[in-house]
Amino acid sequence: MREVLPGLLWIGNAFDARDLKRILDSQIQAVIDLAMEEPPAALTRDLIYCRFPLVDGQGNSPAVIEAAINTAVIFVGAKVPTLISCSGGMSDHQPSLRRSWQD
Repeated sequence: MREVLPGLLWIGNAFDARDLKRILDSQIQAVIDLAMEEPPAALTRDLIYCRFPLVDGQGNSPAVIEAAINTAVIFVGAKVPTLISCSGGMSDHQPSLRRSWQD
């Protein structure tokens, strides 16, 4: 798990999204899970969990990509500490999500 905006945004892999101790220790409040190949994470009820199953590469629904981006923008804009995860940790989609709120 890598912190890209201090205290606000992390990117990670599927294991990071399921590491409850590390999530809580980092004071992350929301997890955006992009990993289609992984089962949904089982987190505590007080954490926000949003799942947008995307495949690496082509073939994703533009509506699902837009929903993931909008969700990340809303959380970061509201200063909700957020982890964005995918299967390997560096999905083709994560840089797009990060750029969305840096523009």
